[in-house]
Amino acid sequence: MSTDPTVKELLERNKQYAANASSLPFFSELSSVGLTPPHIVIRPSAQPPPTLRPPADPPAVTCADPRCVPEQFLGLRPAEAVIMRNMCGHAAPALNDILALDHFVGFTEIMVIHHTDCGSLAFTDEQVRSTLRTRRPEDESIDSMTFGTIVDLEQSVRDDLAVIKSSPFVREELANRSYGFIYDIKTGLVSPLKD
Repeated sequence: MSTDPTVKELLERNKQYAANASSLPFFSELSSVGLTPPHIVIRPSAQPPPTLRPPADPPAVTCADPRCVPEQFLGLRPAEAVIMRNMCGHAAPALNDILALDHFVGFTEIMVIHHTDCGSLAFTDEQVRSTLRTRRPEDESIDSMTFGTIVDLEQSVRDDLAVIKSSPFVREELANRSYGFIYDIKTGLVSPLKD
């Protein structure tokens, strides 16, 4: 039975990777490889966001579970899409990133992708709070903490889409082009959320 790698082992793997890695261009080098660099400008909110190439659109908000690797199951090439990963692939923790990167890149769509057998289905927020209380029993802030656990996979995707679509800071056209999906870790298929 294999064990999880240590930080030291991961750094050794990185040395092996780096020995044959292809160099990715800095933003300042994009035009030399035929791509358009980003334009960082302060502009009135009514103006459309700038366009950045290489394409980084659509972003995918998905789970941090190591079995959920969007670069693989979406067939992504380096620098092809922005991937935001967190517990269960929730939109709320990723919202500031979406807003900042939309300003920088100019997204046209957003994918929210949750997956089958997600660990967030295996425990509750109260169980996590209970563990934290054993560490800091005097800390009353624990009572209001949430950790992204879920009880219904499809509903959790709907809830995350609602976070994006209800944010007053997400452009309306981007909110309207935000879509939910379930990735089946057994079949590898990414399926649109059923209405």
